Amino acid sequence: MSQYAHEAIGIFGRTIAVYDIAETVVNHRAVKTPGADYNIFGVIQPAGERDLQILPEGDRTRGAIIVHTKADLKIADSGSTAESYVRHRGKVYRVRALAPWDDQEFRRYVATTWQDR
Repeated sequence: MSQYAHEAIGIFGRTIAVYDIAETVVNHRAVKTPGADYNIFGVIQPAGERDLQILPEGDRTRGAIIVHTKADLKIADSGSTAESYVRHRGKVYRVRALAPWDDQEFRRYVATTWQDR
């Protein structure tokens, strides 16, 4: 990653509220339990067309954002028993993918609008 990208993240970065939902099995049923909010540092920007291509087809029509951060977020549907959710501008976004990015420290996640059920 270039020096300029580090500087941009330093200038535009902010605290982002995140929470994880863990899945456990109780009496042979999957139970999802949300954890407490925690803060990470990063930059959020709208997702572009190329970013949407790495998502499952049904998720490409939802609103999506990119989260640049050093934090290790949990990705939904990756075989993990936990998944991360990002709070941004009154909406909740579900982390769906780790986008390819030639960096050394930062990760680039794609998150889609999530509706509580």
